[in-house]
Amino acid sequence: MARVDYTRRASAYRVARTLSPEVLAAWTATIARARLPHPTLVLDVGAGPGGFLAPLADWFAAPVVAIEPSSAMRAEARAAGVSPGRPYVAAWAEALPVRSGAAGLAWL
Repeated sequence: MARVDYTRRASAYRVARTLSPEVLAAWTATIARARLPHPTLVLDVGAGPGGFLAPLADWFAAPVVAIEPSSAMRAEARAAGVSPGRPYVAAWAEALPVRSGAAGLAWL
């Protein structure tokens, strides 16, 4: 599978993928209706510039770890201020750096 290089696209990606209040409200309602269990840890796999980090923490009242292979996306998250206090791990989904069973939910 070809890998996408976000080096020159991370900022545009963040701007285009930032959730509007209406979209965020729709996601929030959907998550509430799903009645998912509250995990002790959430993995945001392919977190990109971090648009779901705060909502995931709010929805599940659990710590969130962002998994993102692109250094440009991780830098964009830091520049946008969406990652303070939340670990951003450089890794691929095929090789998650967490022990088996450590996370109760993965957001992809």
